[in-house]
Amino acid sequence: MRRAWVAGGLLVLLLLGPGYPTAIFHGAPLGAVGTVLLTIVVFATCFCRRWMIPGRAARLWTVALVALVMVKIALGQMAPRPGWLSVQYPNGSFSGQVKTSTEFSVPGATRIDQRIAFADDHLPVFFLNETDFNQEMRREVTRALSIRWTGYVQPEVEETRHVTIRARGTAALMVDGVTKLEAGSQPAIAMSAADVAFAPGPHVLTLTYLKPANSDPFIELQGIGIDDVPAMIVTPAAANGAARLAASRARSGANALDAVIPIICLLFGGLLAASRPRPAAQAGIWTRVMTPAWLTVVMFALFVAQGVYLSREFVGRAVTLTGGDDWLQYEGHAREIATHGLLMDYGQPRGQGEVFFYYPFYSYFLAGVHKLGGEDLFAPMFSHFILLFITNVIVFATGRRLFGEASALAAIAALVGIEELAFMRHYTVNLFSENLYFLTVAATIYYLVRFVDDGKSWHAVWAGVAAGFSAITRSAMMMYLPFAVVIVVVAARRQHVPGRHVATSLVLLLAAWFAVILPITLRNYIVAGQPVLINNSPSRSFVMFNLPNTPDAVERYLAPHTDSLGSAARILFRIMVEHPLDFARNLARKAGFSFGILELLGEHFHPELLAASAGYLFALVVWPAARSPRTWPIHGFVAAHLIGMLLTAPNNYGYRLILPMYLFMPVFGAAIVNRFVTHATTT
Repeated sequence: MRRAWVAGGLLVLLLLGPGYPTAIFHGAPLGAVGTVLLTIVVFATCFCRRWMIPGRAARLWTVALVALVMVKIALGQMAPRPGWLSVQYPNGSFSGQVKTSTEFSVPGATRIDQRIAFADDHLPVFFLNETDFNQEMRREVTRALSIRWTGYVQPEVEETRHVTIRARGTAALMVDGVTKLEAGSQPAIAMSAADVAFAPGPHVLTLTYLKPANSDPFIELQGIGIDDVPAMIVTPAAANGAARLAASRARSGANALDAVIPIICLLFGGLLAASRPRPAAQAGIWTRVMTPAWLTVVMFALFVAQGVYLSREFVGRAVTLTGGDDWLQYEGHAREIATHGLLMDYGQPRGQGEVFFYYPFYSYFLAGVHKLGGEDLFAPMFSHFILLFITNVIVFATGRRLFGEASALAAIAALVGIEELAFMRHYTVNLFSENLYFLTVAATIYYLVRFVDDGKSWHAVWAGVAAGFSAITRSAMMMYLPFAVVIVVVAARRQHVPGRHVATSLVLLLAAWFAVILPITLRNYIVAGQPVLINNSPSRSFVMFNLPNTPDAVERYLAPHTDSLGSAARILFRIMVEHPLDFARNLARKAGFSFGILELLGEHFHPELLAASAGYLFALVVWPAARSPRTWPIHGFVAAHLIGMLLTAPNNYGYRLILPMYLFMPVFGAAIVNRFVTHATTT
């Protein structure tokens, strides 16, 4: 129990444990504050996992954290949650199917709102990012919406409240079915106020709001709903006096716990600081700071700070993503998974649904992030920065294994610079699958490099697992399969491994790879009746993006395509034979673009990408160590990725499609520069 990871694990349980719903730290979904705090605690726990906490401090910490976890769970279970039961409709008539939420599981309703005070895109109509609404943008404005909130109060004595409604659109408050206030106006905001008397006993409150099309949302109810008087606390279901009193006390306890949890986190930091292994006495401050471990802390702090800053604008907002774009499709699929199940079948009968068109795993990842972090887009956007940080750690481990620690540190410094200039400004803050693909690819290559070094079969297994997740994140990873097979065979023979062991390692790699893909194939068969491996073949795009510049190109080459890879291969061969110069010129432009000459396909000049490519290619040509079998996993991926770029359009959505290659290029540029500097200083 003295290990730091045990202490950190207890703190993680405290943050994730279900608490009272009005608390800041109420458990999953965590919200923005909880998500960031959990990220920091998990990082600290992993970073210090081997540190030993003093025995007495560890015992006190364990007892205190277990007690706090139990108190938090008890507060969450002891009383009904407060708030208004919200039922949302995507029309102006309170009709049709009630929309669902990824954050609340309420039969026949959408969510529970603690108070009703919403304006513009803070109106929580998150369902507008479902695939049913794949059109235009700012749908919270353009579409008509209707929402019904229901709540219960139970005063013990006669109570009179001055209640005010302000709304853009039409709103009405009913008490026990009798209308007490009405407000209606467009485009201005209308207000209605009245004194509403409540006799002793239970009352049901209903607030209806109809927002017309082409108007900004605005609805606010004052005078009732946020209350310190237990009898007038609004609850989504009827609650007696004892339950209301318990709710009031639970809310007070939850507020106290909210104040305690940040202090506990600070104490955890102090506990780790006191447990830190002491450095060698002769080591200077600069030597102690300029180590991979502490530079990792600096990079983590940088990425967390940027993630919070660039994702903050999404907190609590139902931002409607633009229709017809990838980010809306990914978010829509994630919502379908989170609300209706893992099959993502959209309610279609078995065998009559659709095969995956978009790469599936990123949607599953988004669904999980929403369940953990909340329904708004803060957690998904923030998670991209954490994915990038973990990717950099893995790239560093790969570079250190290949060329040493100094080269790896220089490579990561260069990579962070590239990410700041080319990744984060446009693509890290969007819902693109590359943000997850970076991590899975980096893990694949890391384990293949380790396999090349030691020939251990379990490294081939982990490489296969990571490659499988890469393939279901972006199916273009399947192009890496033949390269991986060659790498495993050559590496095993290089280690003088017997042929039987080579075959075993290869089988394990392939088995792990396809074991990860198999659930996706089974889903396609169950839902659509077709055992498609991952998603619909992009073979039509292979032809479409390689057509010659002739008037009859579409009719002659694209029209005969039969949506199969074999058909695409035959047509591409015809284009190459019949229009060799045009075909070669097209490939040359794509290759140049992929290696950083972005102007060839109309993008702005990015010197950092061109410099990274130049360093990689220069090292590959002049330095034998850059071509050794240990580096083949990287070169194989660059080659496979480049083939994908040549077959399609690398300039789709700017230059984001080429970025996975640039995770590894700085490793070679930094290594050869470090080699020259070392040689110059020693001669």
